[in-house]
Amino acid sequence: MRVLSSAVERLENPFRGGLRTDAYRFEAGPGQVYAVDIGTVYEHPETMTEYALNFEREIRIADAIAFALLFSGVVFTFLIAAWIWLPLAVLAVLVLRRNKQQVGEQVARSAMEVSGAFMHLHQSGLIWRVAQPRPR
Repeated sequence: MRVLSSAVERLENPFRGGLRTDAYRFEAGPGQVYAVDIGTVYEHPETMTEYALNFEREIRIADAIAFALLFSGVVFTFLIAAWIWLPLAVLAVLVLRRNKQQVGEQVARSAMEVSGAFMHLHQSGLIWRVAQPRPR
């Protein structure tokens, strides 16, 4: 598996009527580019419990860390200085963004390594094939 984009992108999911969703692109083989619907998996992590142990717990812990950073920023604004919320809010956003990226990495890894996972996730509409842009 080769990762084509380490960033979370907005792509159209054909299983969801073309709705744009957060997605993570990876290459399963030469010329076989797929995308993972991170938004749906992030909202419903129980879909991955049979393929990845502690998947839901890891997502919830990272979310809790991000929200604790955000809450502490608000509290420290009143206790220490008015500007302190800004770096903590930026850090919270970075933690949430990295958490979504890890969701995509884990789903892609599970799809490639666990027997039957790719087919199940594809039939669930969580993984779909993406047209690869032609090199110029």
